[in-house]
Amino acid sequence: MVGFKQIMFYLQGALILSRFNPTGKIFFPKGREACIQSFQVAIILLPVYFYQTFLSRKEDNISDIYFYLVQFIGYILIWTAFPLILYYVIRFLGREENFFNGLTLLNWSILVQNLYVIPFSLLFAFGILPPDLIILFFALLLYVQIYQGYVLKVGFEINALAAAMLVLADFTLRLYLDNLISRILLG
Repeated sequence: MVGFKQIMFYLQGALILSRFNPTGKIFFPKGREACIQSFQVAIILLPVYFYQTFLSRKEDNISDIYFYLVQFIGYILIWTAFPLILYYVIRFLGREENFFNGLTLLNWSILVQNLYVIPFSLLFAFGILPPDLIILFFALLLYVQIYQGYVLKVGFEINALAAAMLVLADFTLRLYLDNLISRILLG
């Protein structure tokens, strides 16, 4: 497990990357072990995911255990499906040697993406921000997608077009998995 000080150090690197500064990548260790440890972000964000799931749940006849079990499996799929696809795409692009380092950067950047998005989504969910300001939220979501593309470009050392296509693939995959989870829940 990565300790609190290390998490703060990696967070600092990810924040530097979020300002489109490539020197943020020097904050991250390299190699397979660092990549595996970067999936700790999924553990850090799990309570937030379940809280957001709880807030968005509508009245239904689904048992709580079944609902949250399906959501948990979906969460695991979200965290594993894209890296699997990414491996083959990065390999196809001839950048396989950058896979572990790039995925490490990507995973830690997801923590920063959530730190930007979650406060706004909660403010809208609780009605604190008026619906008229939803355009700001969409602008933030666009920025997060651009940031993700930048991290992919810097981390995997690929061109901007390839990074943009990977962002689109990730976005499409998440929509598909969200839809799949909903269909499983609705039977």
